[in-house]
Amino acid sequence: MKLFEIETPPLYLHSGKKHTSGKQLEPKSSIYPLGAKVEGWLEAGRPEHRLPRQSSICLLEHRGGAAPYVYAVRPIGLIERGHAGWLKLLAKYEGQDRPLIEEWVAAYWAGSECPTVPGTWEYRAEKVQIVRLVGGRATQQRIEPYDWLGAVRRTTI
Repeated sequence: MKLFEIETPPLYLHSGKKHTSGKQLEPKSSIYPLGAKVEGWLEAGRPEHRLPRQSSICLLEHRGGAAPYVYAVRPIGLIERGHAGWLKLLAKYEGQDRPLIEEWVAAYWAGSECPTVPGTWEYRAEKVQIVRLVGGRATQQRIEPYDWLGAVRRTTI
């Protein structure tokens, strides 16, 4: 789907790198985030006018996750979305039913919601601008374990 066809929610970039507010990011070639087999199916079924996954920036609607840094971002240029349920089906599929694979791939690229596997939407953008850091593992404060034995010793000696 194109930007004018959907209402774009707040989007977040989950990243392993620290970035500054205002910085513009462009995609770098990705090495098969879902594995060569699944990414090969997706690329083979990608309509020519759609953004390739390997040269797009992947954004999500939620802040949570295991990434060290999570940023609120402003997409720049073309933005598209696909339902992550189709990606989950493809990633778990062990069969060789080519028509079924092609049906799932076509549904992903058409922007259809997967009726059998719940999931979020994955957004693909040409570029993004970092708005601000909003979360991630690296932003969580480390809490030192309470030394209860040391506290008892200090008060009784």
